[in-house]
Amino acid sequence: MTASPETAANARKRRRDIICSQRSSTHDAAVESEISTALVKKRRVSLEKATEPTKKRVQMRYDPDVPMSKEEAAAWRREQRRKRNRESAAASRQRQRDRIAELEEELDEWKAKYSLVLEKLKNLEEHQQEQQQSQHEGGASLVSPVSSPNISPQMEKQQQHLIEMISRPA
Repeated sequence: MTASPETAANARKRRRDIICSQRSSTHDAAVESEISTALVKKRRVSLEKATEPTKKRVQMRYDPDVPMSKEEAAAWRREQRRKRNRESAAASRQRQRDRIAELEEELDEWKAKYSLVLEKLKNLEEHQQEQQQSQHEGGASLVSPVSSPNISPQMEKQQQHLIEMISRPA
């Protein structure tokens, strides 16, 4: 048979009081009494904490400004939650549209840069061909001929791939 925590605590307190009263010195009794009361208080607090149910943190609730019944308040909260979800979804869709627009602008910039580089390359190749023709026709020229760059099949594949990627519709 087990004793309840309160009964056991009272029994311990009585034993301490008896021991304290049997001591000959009043000073020792006073010190012992203070210690025993401090211990009793400490145990009482720990017992109270042990018997308290653990409190869960409750999520903040949105309460209406006007008094409502439970059902009305639940419906109001549900509607508020739906409203917040709609606003959040709209903001998310807008961020997505903004990002797509930003990426399309960046794509247009890259297409422009690529076409500019291709145009420069084409002009350089034409200029080189003109120099080679003038060298063969006119004899010696002051500018030394530059051999056309030999483009490897791998480079041609890469160039063709880039052209295809750029010319695809967005």
